[in-house]
Amino acid sequence: SQQSLYRILYLNLLIALSIVLKVIPLPLGMSLAFVVPILTAALIHPYWGALVGFFSVLISAFVTGGIGPWTPIQMYLFVLIPALLIWVPVQMKTNKLFLMGYGILWGMLYGFLIGLYFWPMMSQPLSKEAQMDSFLLFYVSTSLLWDLFRAGGNALFLFLLYTPFKQAISHIESDIMTQWQR
Repeated sequence: SQQSLYRILYLNLLIALSIVLKVIPLPLGMSLAFVVPILTAALIHPYWGALVGFFSVLISAFVTGGIGPWTPIQMYLFVLIPALLIWVPVQMKTNKLFLMGYGILWGMLYGFLIGLYFWPMMSQPLSKEAQMDSFLLFYVSTSLLWDLFRAGGNALFLFLLYTPFKQAISHIESDIMTQWQR
C-alpha cells in the first residue's frame, strides 16, 4: 500500500540521516551517531529507532571501510540503546531532559561495553582476575575521558536537535505516525 511505501521511505531517510551524521568528525569522542536512533525511538517508536541504529552502523561500516571485529558489538549496542526505550513511559521518553540523561548514560556505557568486548581478546595470557584489574586500569587511563566527552556530546546534541527533529517528523502524515506508534 501507499502508506507502507511512505513508512519505508521515511525509515530510509532516517537511516541516511543517521549515516551522514555518524561520519561527521567531531573532537574527543563526540559523535552524532547516537542522536537519530535515540530521537527516532523516543518520538516515533523504539523498534524504528533500533532499525535506524542497526542499519546506520552496518551501512556506514561498508561505506567507510570500517568493517571489523567491532562491527557486531556496535550493531548490537545501536539496537539495544533505542530498543530499551520501549519500557520507558511515553511522557518520560519524550522529555528532552530525560533523553539528555539517557544520552549521557549510554555515552558512558557504550565505551565501557565496547572496551569490555575487546579486552579478553587483548589480554589472553592473564588470569580472569588480572584481566579485570588490567581492564579497569586501561579504561580509566585511556577511555574514561573519551567516554565523558561522548556522553557530554550526546547530551548537547540531543538538547540542540530534539526540537528540530520533532518538528521535522510532525510533518509526516498523522495516519502514518499513528501506525508507527502502535
